[in-house]
Amino acid sequence: MEALLDSISADYTIDSSKVYSTGMSNGGFMSFLLACQLSERIAAVASVTGSMTPETFTACNPQHSIPVLQIHGTSDSTVPYLGASYTKPINQVIEYWKDNNNIKVSADTSAIENINTSDGSTVEKIQYQKGNSSSLVVHYKVEGGEHTWPGAWGNMDIKSSAIVWNFLSQFEKN
Repeated sequence: MEALLDSISADYTIDSSKVYSTGMSNGGFMSFLLACQLSERIAAVASVTGSMTPETFTACNPQHSIPVLQIHGTSDSTVPYLGASYTKPINQVIEYWKDNNNIKVSADTSAIENINTSDGSTVEKIQYQKGNSSSLVVHYKVEGGEHTWPGAWGNMDIKSSAIVWNFLSQFEKN
């Protein structure tokens, strides 16, 4: 990924302070890995249905605060919300990034309007802010949500694509 960033930067004019990583499932795992191993090149990350492996979690050593967005269903059987041998529980991932970003305040929690009562799920937004460099950790907890991309399939109360872009695009690497 570092070589890819070098190649893209050499071939195109990009703002290196605005390099983000996002992905679903394995792409979310990759985004967290990049935040851990290439933090000097990543401004913010967003994961949908991804998490951190125990190995990534243990070896993670970001060089600065990294804003993090996590969207995850509580009924995800592929990447279980409560963790498994190959994945950390989502609450531990959130706590890790809160600690990394030096966020000491309580969460602002709000229920998202349940505009689609037939999808069998609801959403709660949990936001932690006031960390180093104004970093945030935001979690959209999809109660009853499965291994899906909310807004495209599964939960239809939120539009993950818009949430991801709106989150990432507000940050620049320090």
